[in-house]
Amino acid sequence: VSDLAQIEARCAAWLAGETGMLELARQGMDWYEAQARSFKLYEGHGALKTQNPKLRHTMKQMSLGCQFAMSANKFSLITGVEIEQASSMVRTFRSKMPKLVRLWATMERDMRQSAGEDYRIELPSGRELCYRNVALENGLSAEIPRGGRMQKLRFWKGTLIENATQAFARDVFMDRVLALRKAGHNVILRVHDEVVVETDLSDAKDAAEDIRRIMSEPPEWCKSLPLGADVEQMEKYAK
Repeated sequence: VSDLAQIEARCAAWLAGETGMLELARQGMDWYEAQARSFKLYEGHGALKTQNPKLRHTMKQMSLGCQFAMSANKFSLITGVEIEQASSMVRTFRSKMPKLVRLWATMERDMRQSAGEDYRIELPSGRELCYRNVALENGLSAEIPRGGRMQKLRFWKGTLIENATQAFARDVFMDRVLALRKAGHNVILRVHDEVVVETDLSDAKDAAEDIRRIMSEPPEWCKSLPLGADVEQMEKYAK
């Protein structure tokens, strides 16, 4: 069973061009350590995961909570941290990820400028996200397919970057799943960002190494995206 490690955080940073932490991640560094070092919050020797697990947990909360423009109030509500700490973490994240913050604003501005028309986001794979009939009355809104029919929903910068990031991550994941199949692996199940491969027990070690290698190689259309993959051997699938 293999999954792409911190795939959404990596994809959001790649879309925004946050080069500092991306370069650290390309060197094989854990994503939350790369972020901590890029933020100048950790400059010690050794892996953050072992040297300062509390800081790594904070970085994980900050990354997952703030990358889609979450407010301090909502961040506090979801993570359980006090509002003062939540406000500080949100401010820190936004000050250290200026290109991502600008990307949020650019997406929302471009969508507003598409009022009366369709707004499209082209993904690195060449696929497009299409928001139809953009309107500005009572907030920014557009039509998207939901449940087999078009529905009009409200949007803002947070949902736009989340949609683009998750769609990008999906394309990366499926590219790697197809690469596993091409390499002869027996893919039997996909769950979110996890792929399940069945193999003989006698081949399990070699299969795990090859799966990790394939899952860690970025697609041709985003060669500079640093991927990380975890692989776990199981006799039956379990979360």
